[in-house]
Amino acid sequence: MGRESPNSVELLDFLRSSADPLRPFDFLDVLPYYSAVSSYLFGFLNGKELASRIWIPEGPRIIKRGSKLPRFFVSEIASLAEESWNKFFRMRARHLGEVKHRLDDVQRKAWEYFPPRKLADYFYATNGEGKDRPIERIFIDIDRGKGITAEQARQVTQALLVAIKEDENFRGLVGEFTTFVMWTGSSFHIYIFPKKILNHSFYEKYLSYSKTTPSLFNILNRLVVKVRRETDVPVIGGHEKGEGRIVIDPSQTPSGKLARCPFSLHMKDAKTIDGLALPLSESMLAEEGITNYLQQQTVRDVLERLDEWISNLPRFERE
Repeated sequence: MGRESPNSVELLDFLRSSADPLRPFDFLDVLPYYSAVSSYLFGFLNGKELASRIWIPEGPRIIKRGSKLPRFFVSEIASLAEESWNKFFRMRARHLGEVKHRLDDVQRKAWEYFPPRKLADYFYATNGEGKDRPIERIFIDIDRGKGITAEQARQVTQALLVAIKEDENFRGLVGEFTTFVMWTGSSFHIYIFPKKILNHSFYEKYLSYSKTTPSLFNILNRLVVKVRRETDVPVIGGHEKGEGRIVIDPSQTPSGKLARCPFSLHMKDAKTIDGLALPLSESMLAEEGITNYLQQQTVRDVLERLDEWISNLPRFERE
């Protein structure tokens, strides 16, 4: 499940004992937290370029990613939790220009992707950076619009998961697969992990939603119809947000697109964390009222029960 070292466990214990795990050195810094939990994400993020979305108060949200910058990987961010973590993270109280000459390449990248004193989401390139790379995971965002509750999103996610597993045509196209569900901090993501790698054209041929040709030969269209029958929630396919409805959106599946990492913070604005991305078991998804529990989770709660959360992460077997 993870490749945590004695030093990463030491960092976890330090964060757990801190008055505020996101301010362990008396200033806002999300990097110690992301470094600590990344020791458990080697399987999920193996070979994937990392990315971030930095929230600037009264300014733009800035995306940092491997298509624009030196690539940053889970092994690197996790390595920051090794023996020199205390010294490095304490240096981040100072301005980069003062200490840059003392940093190694990994530390410099980490500083650029996750600058101190800023909130940042933790992302990764779903099927890698670049164009037309093979698909080893299908990623579906259950995007709830204004007026739709988290409980309604849970019902749609559960119905969609059942529809995927029962769709024989889908299984005929992708072969054997496993599924994984994640709470995003606001709604849900579904992952499908085929045992065989799919050609990059699979997305455009079978998952890309088209208003002009809503053919039932398209997997997404067919699944949306099934979910509509099973719930009383307004549901559409595609990626256009809409008030009073849920959008089932697989558009972040192709290479060059980004997805949220497990344990990422979820922000309401540049000063407010309103959720955490958490890996779920399918039995948890089936529980009525689970969304209330998920919405109440804090960084400290997650760190205290980290072993339980990581047990929900998928295991990978590939042909």
